[in-house]
Amino acid sequence: MPSTQVVWLAAISLLGFWWYLCHLRVDDWKSVEQITLVDGLKQLRSSRTQFNLANLYLQSQRFLGVAPFFGGHLMAKCPCLNL
Repeated sequence: MPSTQVVWLAAISLLGFWWYLCHLRVDDWKSVEQITLVDGLKQLRSSRTQFNLANLYLQSQRFLGVAPFFGGHLMAKCPCLNL
């Protein structure tokens, strides 16, 4: 009988942990831009999320945020950045 209680306790603990993770992520789901920004800043090795983050920066005209993605090429070719 104690093994059944242990299984139930483990299942409830696991559900509680999943709820906590989802609760933390809800703020990231407010908008497409917000989740793209958060994922891009967390997943630094993912080329897909970095591409999406660079597009987000370009759409909002945050050119200095995009500069690290392109190295010095963006700075040399874009006269609007006169730094």
